[in-house]
Amino acid sequence: MKSMLSILAAVFLSFAISFILTPIIRSFAIRYNVGDLPDQRKIHKTFIPRLGGLSFIFSSVIVLVIAIALGEVDISLPYTNIVLLAISFALIIITGLYDDIKGIGSAGKLFGQTLAAICIYLAGFSIDSVNIPMVANIEFGIFSFPITILWIVGITNAINLIDGLDGLAAGISAIIGSVFFFIALYFNHSETMLISAVFIGSIIGFLRFNFYPATIFMGDVGSLFLGFVISFITIKISKFSLPQQPTFIYHSYYCISFTDIRYYNSIFSPTEKRIASS
Repeated sequence: MKSMLSILAAVFLSFAISFILTPIIRSFAIRYNVGDLPDQRKIHKTFIPRLGGLSFIFSSVIVLVIAIALGEVDISLPYTNIVLLAISFALIIITGLYDDIKGIGSAGKLFGQTLAAICIYLAGFSIDSVNIPMVANIEFGIFSFPITILWIVGITNAINLIDGLDGLAAGISAIIGSVFFFIALYFNHSETMLISAVFIGSIIGFLRFNFYPATIFMGDVGSLFLGFVISFITIKISKFSLPQQPTFIYHSYYCISFTDIRYYNSIFSPTEKRIASS
């Protein structure tokens, strides 16, 4: 297992980079008028810049590249799979970024998310079965593909959906990242521990500027990225679960999180009527 010193260094570095980048990105968004204007459907009363998600995206990428270069993260996948993973994350980032700047519509976002999810599946990350405690281990067979796509798109949109209150989506994502960290710790999976640590540190660095009253929003580029990473890590975790462990619990938790939303108008646009129950 990688030393806890490496984990702590990853958290601190990802936090620092995200914390430094957020004000820079905020100034950029203000300069080019990329943000949310107030209206009757929104809580904020002034122009708030978007694109804040770029801070934790850049932070995560920078720290993970450093970790890979130092041998802290072992990439044992075939070259084609690595390329597909890179394409999938590029697609989800481009989809969110384009929507923040130009507007892409719900159909366009769904199309981009689906393409990204297909790339994840082709890269070898799929939901092949689910182990329901004291019932059975259910193999999905040919249904693995649609279930995997629905899972990734559903979780990605779940985080996008709750991004309606200051700090909510980022805060919940940081908590979920912490759960991932301790699951990886339990299974002695050091690479997933480090990835989760980078995920947490990057989000916390951004949260300083996103808590109420927020001075910047993460935008769709941020919320789609967070949801996509969460869905990816849940699939990754299910791959190294012990046979007797209830992987059903890991998946059902996020299904509950997805359905535990009340009073919303559209799953693609935040409103002040969107309330996430605890």
